[in-house]
Order: sequence, then C-alpha cells, then structure tokens
Amino acid sequence: MIIIVIAISFWSVALFAHAMLQPKMLRVLTLTPPPRLPLQLSRIVLPVLAVFLCWQLPFPYGVLAWFGTASVGGILASGFLTYLSARNMKRLGLLDKPSPTP
Repeated sequence: MIIIVIAISFWSVALFAHAMLQPKMLRVLTLTPPPRLPLQLSRIVLPVLAVFLCWQLPFPYGVLAWFGTASVGGILASGFLTYLSARNMKRLGLLDKPSPTP
C-alpha cells in the first residue's frame, strides 16, 4: 500500500512539474517562469523512480500499479492546477463577473 502512495506522489509531482514548464499554464496562473532545470529533472527522474518502486511488486501487479498510479497522479495534479487557476481568477475578479446576454 505504501508503494502505491509513494508512486502516486512521484507521478503527481512529475506531472505538476511538467505543467509548470508550459508557458500557457504560467500565464493562466500569472506566475513568473521558475528555474527550468529542477522541473525538467523531476519530470524525468520521478517516473523512473516510480517504476523502480513498482518493480518491488509481483510483475503483473507492478505494471498495473505503475500505469494506475500515473493516471491517479495526473488527476491529482490537474485538480490542484484547476484549484490554483480558479483561485487566481477569483482573486483577479474574473470569476464573479456575469456573462453577457445577447
């Protein structure tokens, strides 16, 4: 069980780092570009560490665990990014404006 939790956290951080390397995501969140090297390294190294961690499980379960934790990590990372962008839009006052009616 702890292998799954650690693999999910590795994937979540790797996919969040991948999103932080995208210029559009930085514009949506109104962030200045962070240093690229740590983000690129975590995007590459953390999934590899998750593979080595999932190899501790029996073969078919390890493969399924690696792919499954990738999808759950992606959902967690995208949920966190959505929360950050909604909070930023609300802070800027863009979320509370009514839509124009034709």
